[in-house]
Amino acid sequence: MRWTDVGYAALSVVPLGIHFFVTGVGIDAAAEQYWNDSDAGITFLFVGVVIATAAIPGAILLELGAQLLVLSLLGIGVALLTLAFAIVSVAS
Repeated sequence: MRWTDVGYAALSVVPLGIHFFVTGVGIDAAAEQYWNDSDAGITFLFVGVVIATAAIPGAILLELGAQLLVLSLLGIGVALLTLAFAIVSVAS
């Protein structure tokens, strides 16, 4: 176990949280168009927290902390695309 991987994995919590929150908001906004009182965004956020909780110890044990950090940073871009798509679909 390298301590740099522990640091990178711990640091990846911030972008992962942003990714799952922004994507959850986008999913919730898009789902409101089809279902009233949809909990799709909250469900996605809950599943994302479980996945992130499992990914962090896995990255530490497999010494993949830097890779997890890079993927979580790329995930913010995916979340922004999801949010943009939701905004466009709600506006039209």
